[in-house]
Amino acid sequence: MNPNDAGGWNRLGLIALRQHAFCRAQRYLRRAIGCAPGMLEAHVNLGLVLTYQGQFDEAVQILQSMAGAYPRHPALPTNIGLAYMLGGRPQQALPYLRQAVALAPDDARLSFNLACALLALGQWEEGWQWYETRLKMPALVSEPRAMPMWRGESLENKRLLLSAEQGFGDTLQFMRYVPVLAKRGAQIYLSVPPPLVRLARTLEGVHEVITPACSALALDLHCPLPSVPQRLGVRVEEVAGRNHRYLRPEQTDIDTWGARLNTRAGKKLRVGLVWHGSARGDSHDVDLILTDKRRSLSLAQFAPLATVAGVMFVSLQKRTSSDAPEAGAEMFGANWFDPMEEMKDFSDTAAVIDHLDLVISVDTAVAHLAGALNRPVWLLSRLDGCWRWLLEREDSVWYGSMRVFRQQKYGDWTALIERIAAMLKAWVRESSLRTRTKS
Repeated sequence: MNPNDAGGWNRLGLIALRQHAFCRAQRYLRRAIGCAPGMLEAHVNLGLVLTYQGQFDEAVQILQSMAGAYPRHPALPTNIGLAYMLGGRPQQALPYLRQAVALAPDDARLSFNLACALLALGQWEEGWQWYETRLKMPALVSEPRAMPMWRGESLENKRLLLSAEQGFGDTLQFMRYVPVLAKRGAQIYLSVPPPLVRLARTLEGVHEVITPACSALALDLHCPLPSVPQRLGVRVEEVAGRNHRYLRPEQTDIDTWGARLNTRAGKKLRVGLVWHGSARGDSHDVDLILTDKRRSLSLAQFAPLATVAGVMFVSLQKRTSSDAPEAGAEMFGANWFDPMEEMKDFSDTAAVIDHLDLVISVDTAVAHLAGALNRPVWLLSRLDGCWRWLLEREDSVWYGSMRVFRQQKYGDWTALIERIAAMLKAWVRESSLRTRTKS
């Protein structure tokens, strides 16, 4: 390749970016800019690489350096906004995200970015409106339905199909609205993925639970579950303080796992662990893959918890090909129990959680499940935490039993895990004192 070929260096940088080889991508893109200092594409790509490396201020500087020459190019404010969002600064991201939407109003991805910033800031009235634009994103566009969309009108004597969308966690979170809509007079048909069917049947007010493969019903209205808050005009202060248990596993599963855990744990406190989310190995979406990497840990990073005596640690982690089945036992010894090979669906997992004293989880579906069961859960939130956890607060407006532990430095979980280990030790001591006082 010609060493002065800026386009060639830019293409190599883009390839390395898609391979998540960020150091190599940065070298190539800097060569491209050296060859052509005014090359927009290389600056945009370099800004993105620096953002993914956690070098947020430099990323913003690189991108802003091209703003004067390209004032109407949406990629610049989009990626500046992304740098601020990943740095945990949605307030600073907001004007850039608005600018990007103004420059490319038909790009649903940009509107979705704006929605996430607004929701994270607690500006839900506007945020829910922009959140609806997600339905125009290619990944979420669904087949047209024979029934009209519910827009918030009266549901009296209406048959309403509520359909799952996005991940399991989103579905678990928004299933809370089934009883609310049933009380408004709707007959609720709920479409969820098979792993959620048994658990969804325990919802108050649900008439029938079906899977997406069987959801071609001729009903009166339909609505995606994540759109319900917009229809209801949900505000932060209305959600906070109304937390309750709205899911319950089947009693036979509760009894079965209660006996199993009593045998394994005895009088030890029982703490469930989840250390990574879905690896999304089948996705070609770089942002989706990297989001999972930012929220996930390795089990080895939970090693400080192994020093906490008086606890039986219970794996709630769905295994992947990269997980070593023996790793937990090697780290925690006899204080480790992994029942996940026996879990058929979320109802089984819920039955286990029902007998735990605490769940410690990264931001994934199990955290939502523990919250929906109203069981104590400590959530590990990455620096660019999901919009639903808002900002600078340790509680969750969605789940009264949840405490949010926020990462303070991009990619660094060490200090947070050590803090959690110390708090877990204190919690065990307090529980022992309460037990002795009662006896």
